[in-house]
Parts: sequence; C-alpha cells; structure tokens
Amino acid sequence: DPFNFQGGDSGSFIAATDKVIFGRPIRGGPSTPSLLLWTLSTVVRVTNSGTDAVTGNIIFKPETISNGSSVLSSKCVVEYDGFFFWPGTDRFFVYNGIVDELPNKLNQNFFFDNIDMDRRQQVFGVKNGKYGEIWWFYPVKGVPGANSRAIVYNKRENFWYDTAISRDAGTFSNNFGFLATYGQP
Repeated sequence: DPFNFQGGDSGSFIAATDKVIFGRPIRGGPSTPSLLLWTLSTVVRVTNSGTDAVTGNIIFKPETISNGSSVLSSKCVVEYDGFFFWPGTDRFFVYNGIVDELPNKLNQNFFFDNIDMDRRQQVFGVKNGKYGEIWWFYPVKGVPGANSRAIVYNKRENFWYDTAISRDAGTFSNNFGFLATYGQP
C-alpha cells in the first residue's frame, strides 16, 4: 500500500499529519522510487533514502515541500511534461521542484466565486497536449448534477480562459494525441 507508511517496508514514519488526497511517482534520480503526495494542506515529497542494513527494506524519507497549499479534489492534479498543476481552495498551484502559485488574473475570482465547494470532489483535471492546455471541469453553485463549466490554462501561451461545458469524465490519450471527454453536449 503506497499510502501506508507505518510498518512493513516503510521504515515506520508518518508522511503527513492530515489526509493524503493524491499521490504520484516522480523522478527521484538516485533516490528512486520517489513520490509526491498532496494532503489537504501540504505537498510532501517522499524519497528512497537507502536500504535498512538489518532487514534489507527500503527506507523512505518524507520532506514537506509546502505547508501553505491546498487541493480541491483527488482528481484535479494534472501532470504536464514533468510539471504538476492543480487548483487549491483559493488559488492555482504548479510544482516544478518547488510549489508555486500559478498566476491567474483573468478568471480566478470567477472560478472561486462560482464553484460549488460542497461538490468539490467532482472537480477533475485533464491535459490536452495537442493544444498545450490543462482543463479543470467543475460544478457550479445552484446547477445540480454534473460539472457544468471548465477553466482552462494554456501552458504554451501562459493564458487562461473558461467555458460553459458539461462533462463527467475525461482523459488524454498519449498514444493517439487527443483529449476524450464524456458528458452532455
């Protein structure tokens, strides 16, 4: 269990003091395997720090990268060319070795003023590599059912926009180079 760091092969440590929401393997150089974990309020990097001489088990070491971040849902973190992008509860973030705010002067306030935080677990993100975009589909206050809007960040152009679109799920196919989503037209 990659999220259970107590006992077994873990070296018995606590990765974070609050709930782990999402985790992804990352490049760790000589410290592989390495993981990046998102909790409700932190981002933690877990690295391989060697092997226990007695048991032969891999020892993992947690390192808090950010204490001032947040994450909207377990499905909103998007990896794009080794960078990780996600919406927090009050702003957008990017990880490229450090956690940094992803500036959005165009529609950040509209997004956070209109998202239905009671249904935040519905928020999901997906990249559209063909166009250099990252899409986050989200539920709007007062609109029942599926996600009814999307906010989009274009990494190539460093530009934001949004659209009214109803989608329940989506994925990007690296094999075929296209974004596929499911929902109302």
